[in-house]
Amino acid sequence: MIHNGIEYGLMQAYAEGFDILKNANIDALPAEHRFDLDIADIAEVWRRGSVIPSWLLDLTASALAENHTLDKLFGLRGGLRRRPLDRQRRDR
Repeated sequence: MIHNGIEYGLMQAYAEGFDILKNANIDALPAEHRFDLDIADIAEVWRRGSVIPSWLLDLTASALAENHTLDKLFGLRGGLRRRPLDRQRRDR
């Protein structure tokens, strides 16, 4: 149970950090505070720059390298899965 709590905390921390970085260029920010960041590159730097390996960060970096917006993923109980092919076609 403790392991799961730590894992969920890490997932939340990664999600919040990536969300902040993803929205670093929104119009609500003053122009001098906007940054256009490559989230996939940042995930890879975090993944390689830590002395503590993280399987969750490895998965995140892989997913972001394949699809920068993760728009082909959707949440389900038990984790993220790819959208069914028919739904991918419909959502284009």
